[in-house]
Amino acid sequence: MPAPGKGAGHWRRTDGILYPGRDPRTSLHPVPPATDTASVTGCSAGHAARATPHITTPVRPPPKGGGRAASQAQDGGLRRPALGNAPAGRITLEHFPLTDARILVTGVAGFIGAAVARRLLDTGLGVVGIDNLNAYYDVRLKQARLAELAPLPGFTFEKLDLADRAATASAFSRHRPTHVVHLAAQAGVRYSIEHPETYVDSNLVGFGNILEGCRHQKTEHLVYASSSSVYGANTTLPFSVGQNVDHPISLYAATKKANELMAHTYAHLYRLPVTGLRLFTVYGPWGRPDMAAFLFTDAIWHGRPIKVFNNGDMLRDFTYVDDVVDAVLALLPRPAAPDAAWSGARPDPATSAAPYRIYNVGNHAPEPLMALVSQIEDALGRKAKLEMEPMQAGDVKATFADVSALAEAVDFAPRTPLKEGIGRFVAWYRDIYLPRIAGQP
Repeated sequence: MPAPGKGAGHWRRTDGILYPGRDPRTSLHPVPPATDTASVTGCSAGHAARATPHITTPVRPPPKGGGRAASQAQDGGLRRPALGNAPAGRITLEHFPLTDARILVTGVAGFIGAAVARRLLDTGLGVVGIDNLNAYYDVRLKQARLAELAPLPGFTFEKLDLADRAATASAFSRHRPTHVVHLAAQAGVRYSIEHPETYVDSNLVGFGNILEGCRHQKTEHLVYASSSSVYGANTTLPFSVGQNVDHPISLYAATKKANELMAHTYAHLYRLPVTGLRLFTVYGPWGRPDMAAFLFTDAIWHGRPIKVFNNGDMLRDFTYVDDVVDAVLALLPRPAAPDAAWSGARPDPATSAAPYRIYNVGNHAPEPLMALVSQIEDALGRKAKLEMEPMQAGDVKATFADVSALAEAVDFAPRTPLKEGIGRFVAWYRDIYLPRIAGQP
């Protein structure tokens, strides 16, 4: 793969960002545009709950053409059109059929997990979803995401704590997944400083149980969520998967780095194909209430002040949720393979002689934190009350994803500029979240 800025040339996005490599958009299959804006992870884990089947709907045969009849929905909702009518350029599984796949999605009541499950179900595939519905944030939002998924043919839900080894092994034995998308985790950098034990149980023990389940069931491909936080004390931008990530600055980041090491070990010892995705500040409709886009929107709407850390001098590579789902769907049918060029004398951290890959998934367009505030103000038509705060422990000043490796592998292109994504998020917050979930007029 050529280094950024070399080899394959450059293409320029409509928002002016210069992007390394060939233009992935030229090879995407065009499909008719649709009016949908929404989707829905992350993250569940913690304590309690044994495996108890909760929601099951029958699996239907995959429809001809790879997509189900369009189910048009109100703008901003989770209910989205079938993939055959996905927004132009969106990656769909109709081009990479997994007609016999049995897919397990963990963290399915979370933000990204629900979005991935929805897209898979729209394709005609069956999905087994696992979540423990913990109370890290408002459970009503998780339940609302599940309520959108529950009626869909092919969806099965189990409430399950992945830290429970026996229950997790039982779920794998019963469902025998061919493909696993592991998005469950205890999220939150700042929360990990005060509650480290929760991260050990969820992100380490839980992930170990997922790896064991995949090993014993001979899963064809495990795609799992890592995090941009693994870059830790690195200051070289953009962050590249070839960089050293041995200096995390939060326990959350350390658990995600540990996940990558655990995954590589299973790839090496058991030839389990594993692909890790370092996700960069994901936002969008049905997003997490502890993330900046939601926190700022909710505070501005209700006239509360918002805390702006490091006096606003921060950059974030805000990534729209549909772009993340595109990456997952593009990679899922392509199990990681050994890199024939990998050398122990010059080891590439992102590949291996084992079936192991790491990719960044970001927007490749870092934005000042205050730009996020301004976009939310414009979308709401209200001004923010600002409280400037110092840098918080565990935070980094800037994130910026080099996604050239992913673009080279699967023709991935981030498609959603911040203004467009925030407009969609605010529409969902105002029209769906407030009246339907929060019970506010």
